[in-house]
Parts: sequence; structure tokens; C-alpha cells
Amino acid sequence: MSDNLTLVVVGDEGVGKSALAVRFCLDQFAEGFEPTLDDSYRTRMVVDNRPCILEIIDTAGRGEYAALREDYIRDGDAFIIAYSITSRESFSHVRAYYNNIRQVKKDMEVEHTLKLSPSKRPIRSPIILVGTKTDVQAQREVSYKEGRMLSKSLECWFYETSPKCGSDVERAFSDVIRRFRQENLPGYPKPPASKRSRKGQHRRKVHDPRRSTPSTIDRLRQLSGLIDQIRKIGGVPGVSIGVLDHGENLWTENFGFRDESKTSLPDANTQYGIGHITMSMVAAGVGKLVDDGKLQWTTLLREIIPEIVHTHATWTYTSTIADILAHRCGLDEAIATLLADGEIGDIRLPLEASLKTVDRIPHPLPHRESWLMCPWGYTIASHIIELVSQQQLHKYLQDQVFQPLGMTCTTLRPSFEGGNNIAEPHASLSNGEACPLAFQPRYSFSSFEASRGAYSTVNDLLLWAKETLAASQNTKTPSNAVLRQIPQILSNHIAMKNPSLLERSYGFGWARAQLPGIVGLLGGNSLLWEMSEQPVLGAGNQSRLVIYHQGGGPGYSSFLALFPETQSAVVVLMNTTATSDAADWIGRLVIEGLFDFAKPTDYVDLAEEGKRRTLERYATLHKRLTEERIQGAPPLPLECYVGKYKNEDYKYMLEVTLNLESQSDLMISFRPGSQRYPLRHYHDHVFEWSMSFDETRKSGRYDIVDPSYFRIRFEIYPDNRASRIIWNIHDASVPDGLTFEWKDECLAEAWRAVHAGMNHLISNMTYDSLLT
Repeated sequence: MSDNLTLVVVGDEGVGKSALAVRFCLDQFAEGFEPTLDDSYRTRMVVDNRPCILEIIDTAGRGEYAALREDYIRDGDAFIIAYSITSRESFSHVRAYYNNIRQVKKDMEVEHTLKLSPSKRPIRSPIILVGTKTDVQAQREVSYKEGRMLSKSLECWFYETSPKCGSDVERAFSDVIRRFRQENLPGYPKPPASKRSRKGQHRRKVHDPRRSTPSTIDRLRQLSGLIDQIRKIGGVPGVSIGVLDHGENLWTENFGFRDESKTSLPDANTQYGIGHITMSMVAAGVGKLVDDGKLQWTTLLREIIPEIVHTHATWTYTSTIADILAHRCGLDEAIATLLADGEIGDIRLPLEASLKTVDRIPHPLPHRESWLMCPWGYTIASHIIELVSQQQLHKYLQDQVFQPLGMTCTTLRPSFEGGNNIAEPHASLSNGEACPLAFQPRYSFSSFEASRGAYSTVNDLLLWAKETLAASQNTKTPSNAVLRQIPQILSNHIAMKNPSLLERSYGFGWARAQLPGIVGLLGGNSLLWEMSEQPVLGAGNQSRLVIYHQGGGPGYSSFLALFPETQSAVVVLMNTTATSDAADWIGRLVIEGLFDFAKPTDYVDLAEEGKRRTLERYATLHKRLTEERIQGAPPLPLECYVGKYKNEDYKYMLEVTLNLESQSDLMISFRPGSQRYPLRHYHDHVFEWSMSFDETRKSGRYDIVDPSYFRIRFEIYPDNRASRIIWNIHDASVPDGLTFEWKDECLAEAWRAVHAGMNHLISNMTYDSLLT
């Protein structure tokens, strides 16, 4: 059975009544509404599993239509009084609208009692007070506290909303329906009542200074405008935020949209890719095996995988499980990251091939002396979990971690079927727009599943944070605990980015920092400032420990921070790779609001500066490529460079083809069948494939601005065909570059024909193979 409700929206002209109704009914925002005479909207929604057909009457704000407005009030079942937080005048008129509604309804009761008119049977009509335009905090004239105090005096519920960005709009409309039912439907669940003593007296509420006060939520809500500004600067389509305090969910909020069509709002149960936050979950999985006595943190890798060998003997014979989880093995992250760039990380190498790859990863730092993130360590950890547990990684985490904790929306095997509540991945462009990615990042069967393959939600990550924080307090793990060894997992296992007077370290899948201090070292913002210039979180405030991690990758960004002293946490999830790491900036902003930092940082300004620095790095890249270009010989006929080139050490393939459209340009892909990029002649037998910032983001590749990375050098046989490619993928790790040998023996006849100047002898089939 559906409820049929008439909801009347009243308020001054220009406060955004029409925008409020259109946002709720059509999920749209249109600039420049003309003043409304009167309008109505009809929509259907479900609240508390019960459908409701809602007719919304958008009334005129001008005084000359007061009589007409009273007619609507007579027909109304529930009411929203709207004012703008940017207009004190509109706020000053709220009580008049309230009195008008109550007087009309009181007159109707009298008429019904005396049977003076056929007015409908009186009902209890709830009124909700709504402050609009929270997206323009800089123009605020009415504080949140003032709105809340007025609503208390009027005994009505209160929300601040932004029709422009959608924040709290649906919640306000849902609650007015809920309030109507509570007032008028027998048996409908009431809001929790105050507890009373046996004598009927109110129990005295004892103030606990450790608990969150209403002002905490007020502060967080007042950040909405700043959050939305950062979102727009970064070109972020959708953001979901959650805050935990003293072990309880305190606040969640959502901004923007989760899909390309901008018709679906995100919520606390929307799934996002969480990137490297996955590592903390894998570490917890290992912790359970340790607690069960099947492993030790000091277990040598060779005890589990005897075949493991590295060119660095010390690494081979002394590396432990703790070493790979703490990223203290000295293995180079650059090669692993670059080889996983774009779409190339979607094939999981078998154990033997993985070990051969690890064997060749450079070892630029001393073993156990420095922190250097390398996702291949977690690739090894996933193999260890599977060997010891006899379960695939995703199944093991599902059975042993996610399901027992009640994390029903967290998985390493996400489903992207239509209708699922999953945020679609985007890339932020230089003009501030968000471009949907042409592919869905997934690592379900890749070598990097254990380092960045999980998808999760705000609600699940708040639960993850709550259980992790609770377990961190237990020196002795209860027998029924799901999470084990958490104190060890969260401990300091290696210093990060020394020197530092205060703690800055890494545990197992978690980073640690003592505030005031530098955070965000696991995200893109850290690359934009030198360590001496990094923004300091908590400057001028009391010292506190933060344990955090960030997640990035094509289409998604994330931030998760824990505060053990207050059992607090902040979660930020977004469905884009922003122009600078907006999840990081928003996470820090929310932390400052949560703890009421005395000297707040201007994160809007930092977001602008981060974007400028990001785009400047690309301008510098293209300037250097132009300046470093030399005069050289022209290339051979382009067919001479076509072929597949393989690096046996990393089991990695480059493929060079002719452009299918022009047939006069080369294209390169970084595995057969993946995206192709134009390969332009640079000089002699050197070609380059650099991209603009926007092209890079649309492709899902990382922000790499080293000119050497984009130069491909061919070595040539005496018969004028390419024999190999030398790719200087990362000079610091492999100064001589990686070598890729030509492997297309099937094209040998074609090369000989080209060399002999007998192109006409190349069969159509062979020539087609040059193009594909």
C-alpha cells in the first residue's frame, strides 16, 4: 500500500525552493530559475520499505500570493520551510511562515469540530526547516547553530542542504515522510524516546568530555561547501565521506554523482575501488594465519616458497613475511608500478613466473634499512596465503575477514553488472571536467590483486576502521575475535622518509605519523612538493597519532585514517583520478573539523596549487622533449619497425604496428590487444609517444613526466629491420634501459621483401599482419 502525501514548500523568493524540488524529483540542478508563481512535482519513492507517492507544491515567495499560498497550506499534509544560509532576511521570515501554517491548520481543526465547512479531517502536519545553498559557504550569513536553535524552538527537524550539489536533499524529503508517518500512522516506529527512571523522572545526563558533542557534527556539516569546492577544482564527479568517533559512526555525507549520466547519487553503500588500502586487508589475512600458528612474522620466504631467488643474495636468504608487508626489502617500486601502468596489470602470472619477475626487480636500497613501497611484495604475500590456506586470496579474505566482520559490500571480485550500486570510474581533465573511463579497472586475476584489487564502501570501511581500532587495544586477542595480531600490524616496522624528529613510519599495510606532521606520503600530492615544503597537518595543535593509508589508480582515489586515542576514523572515497589528490585534501579537511584544530589549513588553496603544479609538470615534460630533440637521420620505411618485442625478464611484450587508419604512422601498445598510442619519429631510430595530461588521464595511465620514459630506441639488423627495442623505462632503476627482443618470426619474409624493395611481393595476408 502506498502513502499519498502532499508536501508544500514555502519560503522567500530566491532561496532555492524550486531548485530543491527539482533536485529531489529529477536529480538535476539548473542555474538561474525564474521566480516561481506556483508549481508542482509528482514523484514516487520508498522510505523504510514502504512506497510513497509524493506531490510537491512549490509555492510563490512573493507576498502578493499569500492568499493562494494559504489554499495550498490547507491541502498540505507536510511542510518544508526553506531559507538561504546566505540571506539573513529570508531566515528572519521563517517564524512568520511557521505561524501561518499553524494558524491555517488550527482554523481547519475548528472548522472540522464545528462542522462549518467540509474541510478534511485534521492530521498532524510535520514541518521541517531547511537551510539551502551550503555550497557557497563564503557568503554564509546564518550559522548552522542559529538554524538548529530556531528549529528546536519551533519543535521541528532541521537540515542544511545544497540543491546544487545534492547534499542532504534526499535525506530531508525522506525524513519529512517518515515524520508524517510517525505522527499519523498507528504502529509506525517512533524516534527513540528519552529514558526515564522508575519514578518517571528524566535520568540525569552525565557529560563525558571524551564523547562527540553536537558541535562536532555541526563543524563537519559546515565543511560541505569547502568539500564541494575541492571536488570541483579536482574535477571529481562523486565523493562519499564517513566519520567514526569513539567507536561509533558519527557522520556520513555524499556529493555529486556516481555515474556518467549524472542520474544516480552515491551513498554510504556505494562501492568504490580502494587501491592500496587493500594492503591492510591482506596484512590482516596474514595476521590470522600467524595467530593460528601456521606462520610467523619472522618466517623466511624461502621456507614457504623454496624456489624464490633474487640476484641480491641477502634478499634471497633473509627476507621474511614481515619484510615484504612493511615494504622494507629495498625492492624498486618504479619498475613494478610502470609495468602495471594503464591496462597491463590484468593478467596474473603463475607463481613460477612471478618469482622470475621478482628475481629481476632492482634492489636500489639496502635490505631492511629503508622504506620503499613495492606492490610485488604483496604479490608474494598473496601466493603465501594461498599456499598455506589452500584457498584463493579473494575467497580466503571473504571467508576469514570480510564475511565474519559483516563487510558485505567489500570484495576482490566486484560485479559491474548494470543496476549495482557501484561508482563508475572517471578521469579528471585539465578543464575541470570528469571523463568516464572507457574501461572498468579490475585486478581480479592480476598480479596486483593483493595490493590494489579491493572494492568497498564508506559503511564497510567505517566498520573496518572500528574493528581494527578495537582490536588494537587488545594485548591478548579474545578467542572469538575476527581480526588478530592487529597491534603487531599497526606497529612501527620501518621509518618512512627520514629524517624526522616525530614518528613517521610504516607498519604492515598502514602508515603512521605523529601530528603535527607530514601525512599523505602514499598519494600523488606528495610528488608535487619537496619534503621540506610538504603541508603539515595539525600545526599548532596537540600531538596525536594517526594511522592511515591512501589508495589510487585508474578511476578511483581513497583515503582512510585511524586515531587510536579517540577510536576515531575518517574515510573518503571518490570515483576519479583527480588533477591533484582530492581525497587526500578532503580527508585532511575533515580531520581538522573532527578535532576542531585551532589553525585550519586552506585546502581549497592547496587543491588549486596542486592542480597548477600537476599541469605544470606536463608542460615541462613537453618542453624538455622539444629541447632535447636532435637533428638526425630520417627513419627507415615504417614497416621495418613493426613487430612484437618481448622482455623475458619481466614477461612483458611491446607491440609496434602501423596505424590502421593512416597506414603511414606507427602505433605502440604495451601488450597485445591493449590500448595503442601514436609513436612519432624523434630522430634516427628513436621514436617518442608522449601524451598530454588529458590523454594520459583518459588512458588510465599514471602521471609520468620523465622524458626518457617516452622515448623508444630501435636497434637495427644489417638488413635494415629492427632487432630489438631499448626502453629507458626508469633511468634510476635500470640505467641501461630494458631490452625487448623482436619475436615476430612470422614477419621475417615481409621484412626481407621490404629490404629488397619488393613491397609488391608482400601478400595481402602478410601486409594485414603488419597493420594488426
